[in-house]
Amino acid sequence: MYELQRMLEQLLAEGGFVMPPLLCCATLAWWGIGARFAILQNPSVSDSDLWQSRHNTEKKHGLISDFMQEIAQSPKTEMHQQSILVRYIDKLGTHQKLIISVVAIAPLLGLLGTVTGMIETFKGLGESSLFSQSGGVAGGIAEALITTQMGLVVAAPAILVSRALERRADILHMRMLNILTVVNTCED
Repeated sequence: MYELQRMLEQLLAEGGFVMPPLLCCATLAWWGIGARFAILQNPSVSDSDLWQSRHNTEKKHGLISDFMQEIAQSPKTEMHQQSILVRYIDKLGTHQKLIISVVAIAPLLGLLGTVTGMIETFKGLGESSLFSQSGGVAGGIAEALITTQMGLVVAAPAILVSRALERRADILHMRMLNILTVVNTCED
């Protein structure tokens, strides 16, 4: 635990003023991904087995199970079914905009840190006071590179995981559409 704290303090010190917002971006991205992952749990149970157990409140299989139970209890009108479907499609998109926003912002914050680090380096070179300061040219360049790296470290994995979750959401959406088709063509 002490090592993690020391590493975090070093990152904050070396990364400059951009590092705290980048760490906040990382926290937000992974919180959103975790919450989205929990919502998009894909049951390994088949739709027909779920439909058979839709009245059993002890067995919960996530979003698809909840969707089936609500469809089973709703009036068989298309308007009611479509309103339920729209509500569940909205649930499939939960936290996606947050993740996309963080993925877009993190590299820009990293670039901002790069630019400010390079400006400080060139200011020091212009004033010829750089060699008397601790860190010298290397300190400014290190700040620039650390923030760029952190911006990319936040964004790149978040993009990959977000794409995988989006595919999962698409699969669940298709399952919901199939369930509606089956419910409307067959009666209990």
